[in-house]
Amino acid sequence: MKVKSIVAASVLVMSAAAGQAQEYVAPDAGFVSSKTRAQVVAELEQAKADTR
Repeated sequence: MKVKSIVAASVLVMSAAAGQAQEYVAPDAGFVSSKTRAQVVAELEQAKADTR
């Protein structure tokens, strides 16, 4: 029984450490768009038409 408790505790400690190791990066950090939304939509429509 002690072995199971030790293993379970070890797993919890390792998973907590792994969760804290990740660095948060904002989704738009450093991104600058070179196209307008209309241009992107037009390209998407053209790509859909090309695959048909």
